[in-house]
Amino acid sequence: MRLRIFALLVSGTVVSAVSGGLVASPQDPPPPAKVSPFIVPADVPSPPADATASPSGLVTKVLQPGTDGVHPKADDYVSVHYTGWTSARKLLDSSYIKNKPATLHLSNQMPGWIEGIQLMVVGETRRF
Repeated sequence: MRLRIFALLVSGTVVSAVSGGLVASPQDPPPPAKVSPFIVPADVPSPPADATASPSGLVTKVLQPGTDGVHPKADDYVSVHYTGWTSARKLLDSSYIKNKPATLHLSNQMPGWIEGIQLMVVGETRRF
């Protein structure tokens, strides 16, 4: 059996995080991202030159700094807006199209999402 591998680019904004019954969220909704979630970046098939890699190899780039210094933990629930594309620049899914952020139990997500979202803070938009 052959597995088909494709790259997935996710650009997302953490709207809120719930940890131990506490909710960390901005007083006002985060400002719109500097980059439109509907326009596919030209460099989707490869990481941007100014992105950084984590020890695991996850490559990320902050597109818009966040408003809070608290990072979600792997067992937190988070509310995120996201857009995902394949390496062929095809839209995979987007919460922006649905006009509703996704609420996720972070530990139930794929490893790249768990790691990438834990690097973020409320209001931050990051590409990974």
